[in-house]
Amino acid sequence: MTIAQVNTLRHQHAVHEGGMLRQSLIVGIALFGFAFGVPPLTLGTARAADLVKVHLPFAGLETMPFLIADELGFYKKQDIQLERHSMKVDIGVMATVGGQVDVTQILGLSLRGAIERGADLRIAMVFNKLPTYSMFVRKPASSYQDLKGQKIGSSSSGASATKILRVTLKEQGLDAEKDVNIFYIGDSPTIYQSLVSGAVSGAVLTAPFDVAAAARPELQELPFGNKPGVLMAGVSANTKFLYGRPDVAQRFLRATWEGLNYLITHRPESIKLVMKYLKIDEDTASKVYDRWIKRFEPDGALSPEFINEVLAFEFGNVSPDMAGKAFDFSVVKSFSKSN
Repeated sequence: MTIAQVNTLRHQHAVHEGGMLRQSLIVGIALFGFAFGVPPLTLGTARAADLVKVHLPFAGLETMPFLIADELGFYKKQDIQLERHSMKVDIGVMATVGGQVDVTQILGLSLRGAIERGADLRIAMVFNKLPTYSMFVRKPASSYQDLKGQKIGSSSSGASATKILRVTLKEQGLDAEKDVNIFYIGDSPTIYQSLVSGAVSGAVLTAPFDVAAAARPELQELPFGNKPGVLMAGVSANTKFLYGRPDVAQRFLRATWEGLNYLITHRPESIKLVMKYLKIDEDTASKVYDRWIKRFEPDGALSPEFINEVLAFEFGNVSPDMAGKAFDFSVVKSFSKSN
């Protein structure tokens, strides 16, 4: 046997011994773990992402920060798995209160629930300071006075849309209880179809149905009270999620905040995603985006002064402890400071 052959055999033996040693170490570690109650490691397999359950009633411009963050991998980068739950507005908020889901997009009902009923909710991020509701009526109606004795469609009794509708009717000299009949129809597509079919004479619409309504000659838009102080969409979280899983909540909020800023700053790309998720053509998506995008806030937080405006609009008064019952922007504010 030559020297080269001897060296080859020695090398093969060393490799074999090294492999046996590594295998013995792996087995030893596993046995140690079982003996002391430590779960065994799954070699070569990544840890499962943290699941976050989110209530999104219907795909609209206000849901796009979540959808963009999911589509572009912002959640994946933060090791978050988004699980979307489509429910009616009030049912979704109740599910968030009960812990069946972690987060709801709905802010108005969350705010009232937290303050009036002590619900375990906190508004942790705001997408838009001004809401994006529109009021359309069927011709020959051309004013609010023409709606006297008529049916008006809205989503639910506690929705911000209905809150604004009642305020607007009062400003127009109408009693929401006596002069009109408000019908709580549910989701946006059904409200729009009710208006188109003539089942109601007026309706509060959200995008993209406002753009679709504007294109119909039998419908006319009326001024609507989209005033500062009305909260519409953002992140309202169950406190068990927000404070019980703080690391997960922070990573989820970070990805959602990135989705919000992408929506605001990347018009062409965002319009394509609006087309995809709202199932509309490019012209409609562009009109929806340009009509409302300036109402979205990249900071995702409200100033103390604006919070007082919100509380004054919703409740008519402001007390020192009210803000603490419903708002916690501490995590979101840290994102703005770090960028």
